[in-house]
Amino acid sequence: MHRQPRPHESSEFNLQFRYVTEPVWTQFLPVTVRTQYLLFWYIAETLPPSLEDTVNPASSSPSTHSPSQAPYQPPPCYPPDLRLLDRVRAEPKDYEPPRHEGTGVNEEEMLYRSYLLKIDDAVAKLRGSVMADVVKEGWEAIQVRMREEEWLSQESSAGKKQD
Repeated sequence: MHRQPRPHESSEFNLQFRYVTEPVWTQFLPVTVRTQYLLFWYIAETLPPSLEDTVNPASSSPSTHSPSQAPYQPPPCYPPDLRLLDRVRAEPKDYEPPRHEGTGVNEEEMLYRSYLLKIDDAVAKLRGSVMADVVKEGWEAIQVRMREEEWLSQESSAGKKQD
């Protein structure tokens, strides 16, 4: 048994699910002589503010979290025809999505703070660590996805013109 997400059950090819169910990087970390930790790195996707507020109304004040607030609710899936580039364009300039309390993997991770940085800044801060490579690989995967979405969009448009 493992905790790796299962691929989407749809039989049709779907770029959206391929990129959120496959790790961008895997790392094996020996912890003790008898214990190892297998780490999977995934690319996270953000929500535009309008959807964030609809799904998680308490998110407008990310630094406050009280027991009376409803727990984080995962958002609905994006429509399969909504391209990543279109989602990026829907975000306001300098938008930073809120951090949701209680969404860490363990007690230590729940204390982490999240920040959005430009790719070059993140790589510079992480220089010398495997995390710098993860950021570079993740960014390349995002660029590949956008190129694939553009190609599929052009193919679809060309097919419609022929009909």
